[in-house]
Amino acid sequence: MAKVLVIDDLNCIEELQNCISSHEFLFAPNGKEGLDLLLKNRDTEVICLDCNMPIMDGYQFLEEIERNKDYDFCRNIKKISIGDFRLFDITLIKEIFDAVYEKPLTSKLEFYINLVLSE
Repeated sequence: MAKVLVIDDLNCIEELQNCISSHEFLFAPNGKEGLDLLLKNRDTEVICLDCNMPIMDGYQFLEEIERNKDYDFCRNIKKISIGDFRLFDITLIKEIFDAVYEKPLTSKLEFYINLVLSE
């Protein structure tokens, strides 16, 4: 069972916990709270990250874990981008993330989590 941190401003954690029981989920509504949760849960294996959020978006979150030495342990954490990609350059997103998953979040996310964990 992998620990998965979902950072998304839409509260979807209950839905995920109901449809995916093979992983432990943590939830943060924005990147700032995601950073705090990550420091408290260094055994996190996957981050599912929305790029478009208030307070701290997904790109700012990624910049912070790259810049701040407190997050050096994150280098091997797999990252899945979650969102509506009609407004984004998907090529750029695929360069940054290990996988890309389009909302809504459903049990199909489990496939992507397992896929990045097996790489």
